Amino acid sequence: PVYSFNINPTTLNGMIEMPVRKKSSLLAAYRQTYYNLYNSGDFNIFAPTHQSPGRQHGEVFSSNSKIDMAVYPDDYRFRDLNLKFTHNFDKGDQFYISAYGGGDYFHLAADATVNRDIIDVPMGKKSTPLSVSLLNEERNRQYGLSVFYSKKWSDNWNSKFIVSHSDFTRSVSDQTTTTNSSTSVVYKKDKSKTDNSAYENSFRAENLVYFTNGHQLEFGGGFYNNEAKIDYYTNFNGTSLPDNLNHLSNSRFYAFADDNLPVNKRLTLKTGFRINIPVQ
Repeated sequence: PVYSFNINPTTLNGMIEMPVRKKSSLLAAYRQTYYNLYNSGDFNIFAPTHQSPGRQHGEVFSSNSKIDMAVYPDDYRFRDLNLKFTHNFDKGDQFYISAYGGGDYFHLAADATVNRDIIDVPMGKKSTPLSVSLLNEERNRQYGLSVFYSKKWSDNWNSKFIVSHSDFTRSVSDQTTTTNSSTSVVYKKDKSKTDNSAYENSFRAENLVYFTNGHQLEFGGGFYNNEAKIDYYTNFNGTSLPDNLNHLSNSRFYAFADDNLPVNKRLTLKTGFRINIPVQ
């Protein structure tokens, strides 16, 4: 058995690998953030992050008003896990299954008080205190699974078979609200959300044949399927706009063959071909 533990400025990491009977092993690795990476006292949504000389911390000036914004980033969380089981057979064959899962989450809220000149007919422009709030949330998730089998047909011929799946999802939402601090009248309330996802499934079969004097032939084929979705949602002052959804997909078969022929000690001739067949 092998154990390891590591701590660095951002994450905690741990790994364990242990034998399962005589010819199998199990490996597990985990890591996560262990403290809030974002300090609200140093966080500035107005770039640059370093304050200018002579300016008070956290204050941003505009032409006719001063914005004093308080930013509250939530605890940032990231974690992922790897698992792998491996088994070695008597005649040189090998099998393993590997899984991965991970993701992160971030949430931010910001409040500001600002005075703006708003046209108030018939009084003309009127200085109005406004309360502005911003909300932002982001969530990412990623998963993967692969199954591998290596077959040794003879001393000169090996084959590999791999089945895999992976997917990634990302969700981002934003909300902005502007309210009259004196009358509680809401002037602006906008929301937006974007959901993005990507998937891949594949099957691959690869063969390697050894001939005399270093001559090798590699051939195989497989199948890939990819999908991606992007969904964008908006709402302006209570009015929802039509969702903007894009869905893309692609599937294809492929086959290849590569021949490596050593001509002499310094020259190797490599020839081959590859063909891709899309599926509608």
